Amino acid sequence: MKKVFEYSHLGGLGILKVRYPHMEQEIDKIINSIKIAGKTKISKGKSRTGKLLYSPQGYEQGI
Repeated sequence: MKKVFEYSHLGGLGILKVRYPHMEQEIDKIINSIKIAGKTKISKGKSRTGKLLYSPQGYEQGI
């Protein structure tokens, strides 16, 4: 996963960058380490037959 957009609520991003730069680096490191499984389910729907979709975890087990 990658960080595409940053939102600063009440100037929090500026405080984070100035006072706690090591925390921002750690947050970026964690975001970059997240792996997305990707689209694994093949649609059987009438209008989307054959398209790849994101499959929620546990879908195949009927949970």
